[in-house]
Amino acid sequence: MATDEGRSFISHNRSETPYMAGFFAAVIMTLLAHFLGWLGFQVPSFETLYGSIWNDRVPPESFSRLWWLGLVTHLVLATYVYSTVSEYVLEFLGRVRSYWVRGIALGSVFWLFQEMILRPIAGEGFFSSQLPQAASLVILSFVLWSIYGVLYERLNRDGEGEGLLVRDEHGQAA
Repeated sequence: MATDEGRSFISHNRSETPYMAGFFAAVIMTLLAHFLGWLGFQVPSFETLYGSIWNDRVPPESFSRLWWLGLVTHLVLATYVYSTVSEYVLEFLGRVRSYWVRGIALGSVFWLFQEMILRPIAGEGFFSSQLPQAASLVILSFVLWSIYGVLYERLNRDGEGEGLLVRDEHGQAA
């Protein structure tokens, strides 16, 4: 619910809002990944990904210290680093007004970063090529990062306007 001043409902301090949005979006994305795994889908494990990076490319056992370190790493990156990068990416998308389009574009950037840089570092291969059922992992990873981006954008912004382009007072594309 937005306040009367038009600020985001998360925080009255605008400098904290991106970080809180990043944290909540990361928690929801991670919980959704675990729920989908519980339903039987082959889903990416962010904890194992980051735990593998810390453990010299060896996936940690579930709920081990390195697994928890991977979870904390994922949440810290999504809260602080990705939120900071998000502001630059979204600045590039300045004319695009729809939080859906902006969020999916943002999620795509982080998905590409994960699949092209983090997964090879963790020993999982370029676009998860070293993992079984790589195609389903890549697709579900894209969906999860798109959800992160949309949630981040929706939580971080005031929600003004639904149009695709920012328009000036005369209705012309800015």
